[in-house]
Amino acid sequence: DALLEQSGEDRMTREPDGTVLVERSYLLRPQHVGALTLGGFSVTAEVADPTAPDPFDGFGPSGRAGSLFRDVFGSGPLGQSPFGGGFGSVFAPVKTLTATSDPLTLNVQPTPTGTSGWALPAQAVELSESWQPDPPVLRVGEAVTRKVQVVALGAHPEQIPDLVMPEIPGARVYYEGSDKKSVPTGKGTAALREFTWSIVPTSGGEITLPELSLDWFDTTAETPAKATLAAETYSVDGPVTAAPATATAAPPVPVTAPPPSADGWLTAGLVAGAALLTAALALFAGLVLRYRRRAAPSAPATTPTDVARDRRQAALARALKAARGGDAAGAEGAALDWVRWAGLTPDTCAARFPELGRALDALEAARFGPGDTPPDLQRLAAALRAADRSLHSAARGSSALPPLYPAAG
Repeated sequence: DALLEQSGEDRMTREPDGTVLVERSYLLRPQHVGALTLGGFSVTAEVADPTAPDPFDGFGPSGRAGSLFRDVFGSGPLGQSPFGGGFGSVFAPVKTLTATSDPLTLNVQPTPTGTSGWALPAQAVELSESWQPDPPVLRVGEAVTRKVQVVALGAHPEQIPDLVMPEIPGARVYYEGSDKKSVPTGKGTAALREFTWSIVPTSGGEITLPELSLDWFDTTAETPAKATLAAETYSVDGPVTAAPATATAAPPVPVTAPPPSADGWLTAGLVAGAALLTAALALFAGLVLRYRRRAAPSAPATTPTDVARDRRQAALARALKAARGGDAAGAEGAALDWVRWAGLTPDTCAARFPELGRALDALEAARFGPGDTPPDLQRLAAALRAADRSLHSAARGSSALPPLYPAAG
């Protein structure tokens, strides 16, 4: 009837009265239209039993040892646990309790668009874009990065469908993937999915990026809606590549040569000899050139490690430039590019470079949080520089290791 899976990690908070509140989110995907009943959720816990006898009563002669243990583990210094309650509760009898919520019945509506396609129910949806560099500088043969962000208020990241960028005449387009997450806003939690493309112009002049659109369902107005990102035209520096001509060549007109005269045999022989000599010289030159090419040392091949290092350095430069210019979106996007080209994910980056992870979290909170705290771009720049230096030092250290089997002699 439905697919149910946990979304994200559990959130735990402690109330002023000591009650621990655990929140867990689930993503529900109904598989049919109509009534859907969800069974109650159950939780089992162990709590202290106040009606049980004191475990220290009667411990030792005349109960003196029990009193001593009660003083030490109950009201004494060792009895104060940082988790609430005393260590004496370890020895207290407990009882097992199971609580079950009431069943919940939902009415599943058909797909809002009236088709079997993807439906994105949300309170609001916006499309925006950012570039690296920003503003984009387009040159023939040089890649620029375009990021398109989809923000859906009241939706889940998994509900945002894929965006497809159509082909662009005069450029090659490479899709590099997407990142998705939930972000807090002043109006509630929103789903954010960011798509990344690399665009390489192939001809000078102008290129036009077509309009991007996303259909969604407005849960407030109960009507279908569409979010769009308008088409844009950019100038490209570089030579203009003309389209290949498709003219049809006229058939050759046969020419009938007059028969050679008796006294022209010498001229014909000289011409034939010259042609043979020219062919022999061309063959000899070709063999010499081929030998030289084989003998010439080949340039070292570019390895994937070199490409990743160059892309990482370019991302670092973009992030630092954006930080100096106060461009929070550009700095965050370039920093995430650096993380990707460093072979990391946001989680592994935070584990390896904690300060960079904290700086990225603080920047995200400043951009999307309910407060008015300005983003600390200098902190991000400093953390990114330190992480890059550490990564560079580690790479140099690994390349300086002696060979496993030294050469003999």
